[in-house]
Amino acid sequence: MKRKTTALFIIVTLFIGISSCEELTEPQPAPKNCEVEVFTVNTSSSKTVNYEVIKTGDVTVEYVKYYSDNGFVTINNPTNFPMTLNFTLSYELDSIGVFAKAEVHNGKIEVKMKVTSNNNTISQEDACSQIIN
Repeated sequence: MKRKTTALFIIVTLFIGISSCEELTEPQPAPKNCEVEVFTVNTSSSKTVNYEVIKTGDVTVEYVKYYSDNGFVTINNPTNFPMTLNFTLSYELDSIGVFAKAEVHNGKIEVKMKVTSNNNTISQEDACSQIIN
């Protein structure tokens, strides 16, 4: 009788031990390295420019770079999003664009540009995302 009780105790203990094990989690994918950009050349005498940089989810932005009325600007490790930039560029500044580099864990980085000159508007956008379920 003592052997049956001991065997039953061992079986119950093993069952409880096995059933209480933590569920194994699958490894998470590595962050996705993204470089997004929109760029154009516009030789009109004057143009209104609107840039947007939008980050959603778990994204680390290394830099945002853009052409402005003060030349080419770089912002390292920006934290204020969404970022909206508006200005007027003169004829001498014909390169127009916004660029971003980011590490996307579970989210999205986007850049958008709208250029208006001589009553014509050009819009461009680029995005990079990684969604983890």
